[in-house]
Amino acid sequence: MKAQTEPIHSDEEKVTSLIFSDGEFEVNQELLPLIHQCIGIFELSGIEDFKRISQEEFFNFFTPLMNKYYNLK
Repeated sequence: MKAQTEPIHSDEEKVTSLIFSDGEFEVNQELLPLIHQCIGIFELSGIEDFKRISQEEFFNFFTPLMNKYYNLK
């Protein structure tokens, strides 16, 4: 059996971790524009400030934005 000498490349999507006051969530980087909308909604200075809010607060605003983005009802 021959050893693998070349790196194995994966097509996995890149994600960004969001850390909230009560947990963590990984979001596809494709949705970063929606994350930036949420930063404005919550009057945060950046992604690192999500730790000031709960996941529930975040998803109350993020879920409708994401559904609209993907044309879901």
